[in-house]
Amino acid sequence: MLSAFSIFFNDISTNPTFNIAIILFQLLNLALIIFAIVMFFDCLKRDFRSNWEKIIWLLAMVFGTSIAALAYCFAIRWKNPQGILKG
Repeated sequence: MLSAFSIFFNDISTNPTFNIAIILFQLLNLALIIFAIVMFFDCLKRDFRSNWEKIIWLLAMVFGTSIAALAYCFAIRWKNPQGILKG
C-alpha cells in the first residue's frame, strides 16, 4: 500500500531536473568544504600579530565552516596575501 509520503518522494526522484539540482547542490557543498579546509590551513601557517587572533580565526572556521572561511578570505587573505607581520 502506497502512502502519500512515498508517492511524493517517488515522484520527485524520477524528475530529471530535480536530480540535476541535487547534484549541483552537492558539488557546491563539496567546493565550499574544500575552500574551508584550504582557508583553515592557510590560517594555521600564517603569522598574526597575536596568537589570540589566530586562535579566534581557527575556532570561527571550526564552528562556522564556510561562512567563517569566506570572512577570513575577505578580511585577511585578500588584504595581505603574504601574511600579517608581527609588530
